[in-house]
Amino acid sequence: MKKKHLMIIAAVLLCIVLGINLVPLNKQQGVKSMESGVVIGKKAPVFTLNSLTGSAITVGQQSKVTILNFWATWCPPCREEMPELSLFYNQHKGNVNFYAINIKESAIKIETYMNNHGLVLPVLLDQDGSIAGMFQVSAIPTTVIIDEMGIIQYRKSGSITKAELEAALSNRHRN
Repeated sequence: MKKKHLMIIAAVLLCIVLGINLVPLNKQQGVKSMESGVVIGKKAPVFTLNSLTGSAITVGQQSKVTILNFWATWCPPCREEMPELSLFYNQHKGNVNFYAINIKESAIKIETYMNNHGLVLPVLLDQDGSIAGMFQVSAIPTTVIIDEMGIIQYRKSGSITKAELEAALSNRHRN
């Protein structure tokens, strides 16, 4: 009898988990955002965000590979990967556009964090989370690689290393 109850509870929990993962991040996205390109093989949306210095940066019209990393200072895995992302950026900034897109934090908080940790990365401010919503970011950090034609080639939720980014870039060139 207990085994049967455990099976029923497990089935209900599985349905809940699957249901939560299938619900869009916000109601404005729905099916339309899947068509606009937030998955591998689709064209990435073009968007504009302010940098830490206040300049408006439009992403998605460049003729170079673009890497987006969605993050926040309060996120332990984000903090863990930042030193490697900074190293990657410094070694590859001539070949790729890299943007650390901070979600819903103030410029002052981010600048303080970057300075205290000696990080050098171009940070864009997603003040209301709309760009994270557009890219259907459900966990941070999330990293997206977009090719020269604006097509999403790689996407990973969770921490990423410099070596993983370099492998993703070199695998892209072999295909």
